[in-house]
Amino acid sequence: MSIHDDHGNDPAEGPGSVPSRAPEPEQSGERRERRRAAAREALGWAFALAMAVLVTAHIAITRTELMFIDADSMLNVLLANSLASGAPQDWAMSPVLFVPEAIAFAIVSAVVPDLHTAFIVSSVLNLVALYGAFRVASGSPRTATAPVLGALAAYAGFCAIALLESGGDRNSMQLASLLGTTTYYSATVVAAVLVIGLVRRALDTGRLRARAWVPLVAVVAVSAFSNPLIVVWAVAPAALVLLALTITSGRGRGRMPRRPSLPLQLVLVLAGASAVGVVARSAVGDLIVAQGADYVKDGDQLAALAELLRVAAVELGRTGGIVAAIVLLGLMVLAVTLTFSRTAAERPGAGLLVAVAWIAPIACAIGLVVLGNPSPRYLQPWVFAPMLVLACLAEWVLRSRGRRPAASDGRRGHRGSVLALAAASVVIVVLGGIGAVRLATAQTTASDASLACVVDWVDATDRHGAGQFWTIRAPKAYGDDPAQLLQVTHDLHPYAWLVNRADFETTSVSFLVTDDQSATFDLPGELRLEDAATIDCGRYTIHDFGSTEIPVL
Repeated sequence: MSIHDDHGNDPAEGPGSVPSRAPEPEQSGERRERRRAAAREALGWAFALAMAVLVTAHIAITRTELMFIDADSMLNVLLANSLASGAPQDWAMSPVLFVPEAIAFAIVSAVVPDLHTAFIVSSVLNLVALYGAFRVASGSPRTATAPVLGALAAYAGFCAIALLESGGDRNSMQLASLLGTTTYYSATVVAAVLVIGLVRRALDTGRLRARAWVPLVAVVAVSAFSNPLIVVWAVAPAALVLLALTITSGRGRGRMPRRPSLPLQLVLVLAGASAVGVVARSAVGDLIVAQGADYVKDGDQLAALAELLRVAAVELGRTGGIVAAIVLLGLMVLAVTLTFSRTAAERPGAGLLVAVAWIAPIACAIGLVVLGNPSPRYLQPWVFAPMLVLACLAEWVLRSRGRRPAASDGRRGHRGSVLALAAASVVIVVLGGIGAVRLATAQTTASDASLACVVDWVDATDRHGAGQFWTIRAPKAYGDDPAQLLQVTHDLHPYAWLVNRADFETTSVSFLVTDDQSATFDLPGELRLEDAATIDCGRYTIHDFGSTEIPVL
């Protein structure tokens, strides 16, 4: 019997049918690789979520005041509550408009049951968004080496710094855990990493395609409109590196190119998008009650330097602070070394990341001292920029072997993938579980009970009260009607800062709220705080003047 006769009599195939062909090995290998790539990406995002829960739990427990009560952290709550109340809107804003943060928090607060949970969920989302930005910065699988591993390394490094921080106030050098708040420039941190990542991807492809420059323009323009710090944290350092690439790539050319080189095109895109965002701020100029020039303190450079060194010394007084400093400085030294390596020259995308990793923190620190401003929160590039080294370190460490895998290699690789998947799943479950348990078992603090006492008392009355900025904003945010509590100075004048000025249509109050952060009130006429009945709410004291109305003018 011939071979043809055998097929012709096969009942499964039928007479005259063409035998099915086995899948091509290359096609099968491509499908397996796509599945593995999708699994790696999914595991990366799952790890990011688990770490976000763990870090959020740590911040919520060790920096409770900053996350849940701090006056600055209440801005987006007050915005959302004021809009929901239907009151007229006339906000007095700082130069930072917090547009992405406000939108994100409004969405979160609309779907979660209470304000405390909204802060928790917002922190988790901020951290997961940072992983997404690092994933963009680590490059495309087509052009970068082990990009998921790079993103995980950078993100894990940042989270490790946040976990080393504990107990610092708003003016401490504990900068990584500020990402867990809603108003300490969390969106600008994410945008800064995202901008560097988008520029890196454009350099990797060698062309300025729409899928690179369109999101780059959008992120830079929106960020510059919301917070011009993006120019200092990301745009200027990236532009400096790109200009250096333009100069070095232009050496040896004997004639003028027909169009600008890719690095120079990217500089123009960054500059144009930044200009659009900054110019657009003029449309909301009446909301901004303090300009950037108000933050420049000429003649205070030495005082600013001394204050920054003091808070750095305080942080170095903790073991966690010492470890964090060693890690960050070590990464910056590594970044400087890699910047001038052959790989950085051959792979300009990775070279951009390692250069920005040390240029951004140093430039930011120098600029802050020159401006005479001693606020540590402006130094956040010191905790996120060095992590860019980890996002691309595989370009230096890993080398592809290029030999065709044998069948036995495929079997071993499959077993290795299964084991790696199982191990990664265990790590993710453990990390997320620890974070969830810590959040669920976190004890109510004295500040929580004190705040609830004030809020319950205020919600039970239909009268208006007042307090100073650092005191009144948490009760104002947690209460049913934010307009019921006025934000005032110590001498009972409206304090129009990060607040809806429509609140001040109320021109008198009958009770005051104080705590240890309040300056002594200077009351009109012969009124004294001692004349009021007092309600003890722990850290807060309510001074109730009953039917007596105190003017707020």
